Amino acid sequence: MVVPKATHHAAILDANGVGALLRAIDGYEGQPMTQLALKLTPHVFVRPGELLEASVWRIAASKMKMCQPHMVPLSRQAVDILRGAQALTGRHQYVFASLYPGTPPMSENTINAALRRLGCPLGWAPFRLL
Repeated sequence: MVVPKATHHAAILDANGVGALLRAIDGYEGQPMTQLALKLTPHVFVRPGELLEASVWRIAASKMKMCQPHMVPLSRQAVDILRGAQALTGRHQYVFASLYPGTPPMSENTINAALRRLGCPLGWAPFRLL
């Protein structure tokens, strides 16, 4: 078995930094769907595009580095955010659908760009607390 090489990412290492980022996310004034995706991030610590069922985010083993399925229980707040997203996307296949025709999933680059606009250079996983 080949062990994946560890890669280190930028991280917020103190509570003040996390608080500042959460306040920045709360004040985001871009697209409503992007705002909801940003608000969901600290609740689930996972990437977009995974399957959601019964208040549990199920991530297939094929998408995980260790090839094991992963389940993320969802808080009431996370479920509320997802219901808000569903109200915007309605009948589309993806909870966080793209704004473009054909409704592909929202790109991780959408979130990355929003985080950069908020002054966060960390990319998709801004809450990696070492």
